[in-house]
Amino acid sequence: MKPKHPLKQFRETHKLTQTELGILIDVTPVVLAQVEGGYRRMISDILDKFCNRFNISPEEYLEQEKEYRKQYKEFLIEEKLN
Repeated sequence: MKPKHPLKQFRETHKLTQTELGILIDVTPVVLAQVEGGYRRMISDILDKFCNRFNISPEEYLEQEKEYRKQYKEFLIEEKLN
């Protein structure tokens, strides 16, 4: 099963759409979609806005993103083997 990006997990847990989250942290839904899709990393100002708004440490978020990337690589390898 394809792992979910930590930003998407957070957003879905809090029942927010990309548009709603974007309004809360002043980021466009397109940028959020790119981050959730793994096409773009969260740059520091977006990360700061997100973490400040939701009282999360940047280190905690970055650790979750690192784990996601590891799981996603494993997922891609499994997909190629099957």
